[in-house]
Order: sequence, then structure tokens, then C-alpha cells
Amino acid sequence: MKIITVKYDGTFKELYSVYKKSIELNIPNAEHININLPMPENNMGRPCFCHHNHTKLEAWAEYMSGADDNIIFSDADMLALRDPVEIWDNDFDICYTARTHTNAGRSIPLNGGIIFARPTDNAREFFKLWAQTDKMMYENKEFHDKYYRKYAGMNQASLGYLLENPDLYHARVASVFTLKYNAVDCDWRYVNDETCFVHIKSLLRQKILTKQIPSGQYKEAMIRWYRIKNADSNSMF
Repeated sequence: MKIITVKYDGTFKELYSVYKKSIELNIPNAEHININLPMPENNMGRPCFCHHNHTKLEAWAEYMSGADDNIIFSDADMLALRDPVEIWDNDFDICYTARTHTNAGRSIPLNGGIIFARPTDNAREFFKLWAQTDKMMYENKEFHDKYYRKYAGMNQASLGYLLENPDLYHARVASVFTLKYNAVDCDWRYVNDETCFVHIKSLLRQKILTKQIPSGQYKEAMIRWYRIKNADSNSMF
């Protein structure tokens, strides 16, 4: 099994360092491959998150085209807590994470920070189509906006479009819940020993990088991040 990340020069230094360490500690049998890229030029005038995530997906799709092993495609701002070995008992070519809980107000149905993929022709076809769809959305703001309203993000919007149009591909697509496989904001207060990955984003990221004391809904995720970061010392920070 391989874990594939994409990181741009000068970004996510501490977050990626702790993520890499967490993989070594908690998923020692996985081969972690990071695709390090120069900061891409933004010639389309789109927001940075669109540009960066589109470029990341292109790198994922290129890697997938020659894949020969089970793969976890992962954002670089994660924390690995345990090996998700049981995921491969399920029948799929592609598996994404659906949100376990809905927040008040806007309800985003999925998060694209963790994608499981088998090295099948159908999975390769799906990734190629996903990258193509993402490119169309990147170049056509109106197309992107339509799906952004429901799915948010760049890659999530294009993934959502494919999920709503399954006649476009042959892949067997499954979903699992974020709490267990990609804990996001709606899950942080519920992180437990069954959680495989925690997504260190938004306010959780801010609290960790400013070395705040673990508290509230962020407490469990923060404690686990600090514990791995300082596994070789007695300091919380």
C-alpha cells in the first residue's frame, strides 16, 4: 500500500513533517511517496485554492495512470492515527469520504482529502476523467460555481459532478464516513481510537500552529497531534 501526497515548495512545513512522522509511527508498512512541486503560476486569475488543488489533482491522476498497488491519495495536512487496512476488504475501485455529521447552515456532503484507489483500469479511467472535469471547472467559473455551492472546494466540486453522473465512467465508487477515515470539522470532537486520519484544517490548524492548549471540540485531535509531534520529548509543544 502506498500513501501519496502532493506538497508545494515552502508550504505546510510543520504540518507535513508531523504527518510524515505519524505515518512512520502508525502505518509503518505503508510506502509514503510525496510529490514535491514548485509553487504553480496562476495565469487564470482564479483563487489560489482552485489553482493549487487543480494542480494537485493533475499530479494524483498522473501517478494513478501507472499505479501498481493499492493507494491512499492524501492531502498533506493530515495526521495518521492507525492503519486503515480493513478498507481493502470492501468492493470498490474508488472510495471517498462522506461527512459523518452535518453542520448548522451549509451542509457539504463529502471531503476530498482522502481517496482510496485500487490499481484497476476503471480507477485509472475515473482519475483521468476527474482531472479532465476539474480542468473544465477551473477554466469555466460558471460550471465550477454550480457545484461549488453544494460541494465546496475545487476537486470536491468536480468529484461531486462525477458522483451525480455515474453513467460517465465504469468505476465502482464507494464511500466511507469521515469520522473513521478523514476526520474533519464535524468529527473532531468525536475522534477516537477507531479514527485513521484527522484532517488538520481551518480552526484546528490555526489552534495547533499557534500552540494553544487543547480544549473544546478540538481537544482530542489537538492532544493526538501534539503527542505525535513530540513523541521524542516530554513537552506538549
